[in-house]
Amino acid sequence: MLLIPVGHDQTVRSFPWLTATLMALCLLVQIHSSTRRDPHDEVEQISTQVRERATKLREEGGELKPSILEEDDELRALSNDLERIRMRDPVYHYGYRPDQPFSINIVLSAFVHGGWLHLIGNLLFLWMVGCNLEDRWGRWRFGLFYLLGAVVSSVAYAGLHAGSHVPLVGASGAIAAAMGAFLVYFHRTTIRFWYLIVLFVFVKRGSFEIRALYVLPIWFVQQLLASRLEASGEGDAVAYSAHVGGFVFGVLTAVVLQRLGVGKEDSEEEAPPPLSVGAKAVQDGFDADYLAAMELVDAGKTMSAFIRLQRILDGNPRHPRARRQLVLLAIELDDATTVRENLPVALRQLVRENAVADAVELYRSAVRRWPTLTPPADLHGLFAGVEIVPTEPPPVLPTAVSAPARRANPFAPPDGDSGPIELDLPLPPKR
Repeated sequence: MLLIPVGHDQTVRSFPWLTATLMALCLLVQIHSSTRRDPHDEVEQISTQVRERATKLREEGGELKPSILEEDDELRALSNDLERIRMRDPVYHYGYRPDQPFSINIVLSAFVHGGWLHLIGNLLFLWMVGCNLEDRWGRWRFGLFYLLGAVVSSVAYAGLHAGSHVPLVGASGAIAAAMGAFLVYFHRTTIRFWYLIVLFVFVKRGSFEIRALYVLPIWFVQQLLASRLEASGEGDAVAYSAHVGGFVFGVLTAVVLQRLGVGKEDSEEEAPPPLSVGAKAVQDGFDADYLAAMELVDAGKTMSAFIRLQRILDGNPRHPRARRQLVLLAIELDDATTVRENLPVALRQLVRENAVADAVELYRSAVRRWPTLTPPADLHGLFAGVEIVPTEPPPVLPTAVSAPARRANPFAPPDGDSGPIELDLPLPPKR
C-alpha cells in the first residue's frame, strides 16, 4: 500500500523560504550522489580478495585472530583500499556512524539519502509540516529546531546501535521532530492523503482526510513498535529508533515553546505588515486563478470574478479563501441562491480556521441584505449576539407573492409562517 500526504487545510502568511532551502539542499546532494560512480563492483572485488586471502591463511594453518588485519600485510592493504573506496560513496562518507559518535556527520547525515524514493518520501512530509512551523515560529527558531532534531534522532539511533559502523542517513529523524511539533501546534488540522492499493490484479486508489490529532499518534505508535523489531535485529533497513527519538523531541520542545508563548497566532510582533489584495491572494491561496479573480474584483468586473471563483471551487471545494469571496460577491450581486448554498460552508470554514472575526463580518454582511437570515444551528450561539446595523431598508415583498417571486427570494418565510428560515445546511462531501 502506498500512502502519500497531498495537502492540508492550513495556510501560511509568507513563502517558507527556509523549508524550501532545506529541501533544495537535500535535492542537490542527491543529484551529486547520483552522478558519482557506484563503488559496489570495486567493493565486491576487494571483498572477494579478502575472503580468498583468509581461506589461504586457514589452509596454511594460520589462526584467524581478530588482529589478523593488522598482522597480515596483504589483508591490511586490502582493508585500507576498501575503506578508501567506501569513502567515495556519500552515504558512507557523510552518514552518521555510532562508532564515531562525535562526528560532524551527526548533522550532515540529515542531508544525504539512500536513493530517490527515500528522498521524495521525506521531502513530502517536510513540506507538509515544515511550512507551517516556519511560519509560526520564524525562520531562525525553526532552523535551529530542525538541526537539533537531526542531532537528537541520531543520538537515539546510536543508543540502540552502540558501536555500530553502519551509517545512518536521511532527514527523516529531523522531519519526525517537526511532525511532533506540528501535532502540538496544529492538531486540529485536516490532512489529505492519496493512497494506492495493489493486490494481484486488484488495484484501488483514492484519497481521504483525517485530523493530525489522529494520524500522527498512529504513525508514532507504528514507529515505536517497529523500533522494537529493529532492536532485536529482525527489522528492515529503516532507522525507526531515529523517528521515535525525533518525534518525542519535537513534542516536548513544542510543548515548552507553547507554554512560553512562542508561536502564538495572534502575536503582534509576528504579525505581517498590511498587504495589497493581490499579495494577500498569493499568500492565502497560492494559486494564479484566485489571484486573477481578485484582480477582476479590483477592476470592478464583479460578474467575471464571480464566475472564476465558482470554477475554483468546482476544482477545490476547500479553497481557503475562494468561498468567502464568492459569498461577498453574491451579496453584491443580490444572488440569494448562491448565498444560501455557500454561506454556511464559508462560516464553518472560517470558524475552523479560528478566523471568527471574519466569519462574524461575513454573516453581518449577509444579514444586512436579508434580515430574516439566521446562522446554521451549530453556529447559532456564536452569531446570536451579533449586532446588525442595516445599511439600507430591507426589501418589502407584496402581500400576494407568486411562486416565481418566492423562488427569487428564497429567504422569505412560507405561507402561514412568520418566523425566519433556518440556514442550516450540511457541509459538502469531502474529497
